[in-house]
Amino acid sequence: MSSKVKIAIYMLIFIVSVIVLTSKFIYPPTVQVIVQGDTTYVQEVPNVYTLYDCMLMVLASFSLCLSTTLIYFTVRDLELSEKNNVNKIDLSDLNEHIGKIVSSKVDDKINGNTDEISNFEVENELKTTENEEKLRMDNFIKILKGNEKTIVKILMDHGEMTQSELFERTKIPKSTLSRTLSDLEVRGIVLRYEHGISKKVKLNKL
Repeated sequence: MSSKVKIAIYMLIFIVSVIVLTSKFIYPPTVQVIVQGDTTYVQEVPNVYTLYDCMLMVLASFSLCLSTTLIYFTVRDLELSEKNNVNKIDLSDLNEHIGKIVSSKVDDKINGNTDEISNFEVENELKTTENEEKLRMDNFIKILKGNEKTIVKILMDHGEMTQSELFERTKIPKSTLSRTLSDLEVRGIVLRYEHGISKKVKLNKL
């Protein structure tokens, strides 16, 4: 079931609960009391809630609180999912654009007169490729924020390492580090795998 369908169901429960509570508070029931003495007569007592009314109001209050909580968490999860999808799309477009630039430059060199390429031109091409790689990584890092950027920079500079070593280098709290790594792993930016009793973390090939 999609998140939007869940939200619609929770909203329906929320509305029904509000209607029930409002109707009970605005239009309280009237109880008929039969009084017997010398003369038997019926007396109406207004604004008296029966056990059934109380149970119905408690149930409506519980449904109201539960539906509000579920709506909040479902909307939050939907926003996080949309944010992750946007980041994946941006990263894919960036890689595709850089790949086209590199491919275009390589094709130009292949189609040219390779016999006339000097050692200086070869070195210049290597420098250009290194600059392009550096530009690609710089642009990629700009997409990240906060702890994500810190983690990726450490892995770029020092390579793969255990999660404990990453904690020592970043000084990020373990719970926050684990949650951030899980998010990066879902987005395909890092990989984690078992290594003895610990886990190793490395950058995925972008």
